[in-house]
Amino acid sequence: MQILVTGDAARWEALQAKPFGHHTLRYETDISRTDLSAYALVIDLSLDDTPGNATSYAQYPDTPVLGNVVKTSLQALREKYNATSIIGCNWLPGFLHMPLLEMSCTEDALWQKWESLQTQLGWESARVADMPGLVTPRVVSMIINEAYFTAAEGTASREDIDLAMQLGTNYPYGPFEWGAKIGLAQVVGILRAVKAATGMPRYEICPLLEAEALNHKN
Repeated sequence: MQILVTGDAARWEALQAKPFGHHTLRYETDISRTDLSAYALVIDLSLDDTPGNATSYAQYPDTPVLGNVVKTSLQALREKYNATSIIGCNWLPGFLHMPLLEMSCTEDALWQKWESLQTQLGWESARVADMPGLVTPRVVSMIINEAYFTAAEGTASREDIDLAMQLGTNYPYGPFEWGAKIGLAQVVGILRAVKAATGMPRYEICPLLEAEALNHKN
């Protein structure tokens, strides 16, 4: 199977640790002139940061695309770009090593096609609702946000918060560690998208988190 990968270079490096068996991978930073029909599968590691790629995917409706769709939704991409071949994935840093892929898919026929491909790859996936944040990124981003509120109040040090969360939840990282791996700008983007979609006040971003995300981005 021929697989095309595009998106962030650091994520591409991390992706190569996943098992691909005898299948062939090709990495391209610009897919605007690529004949996607030559590939059985496309993996877009940064789709919600470069949503314009969906214009290319709309031209190849028979080629499934596993796109990072965490700060937007498949419905939004379809409405704007008429892209029907995208399956939403969580390709954010800090999650790429996880054995179970979290995915959103609104078309049963497309999901069946993916199930056939994942059998060939030997991967496992779980289908979740098409909502910004998916499930795990949303939960982890909320935890990071709450940790920033706690730190801003001076209740505990960042090191103590990280240690307490690791011991208490059995998560691989504490919230500040995870925030550094994901990228604070990504965390803020997730929270902002989920807040816009739900209107729920619990997704209100901590000012300290927002300020640090802006500083790191600059």
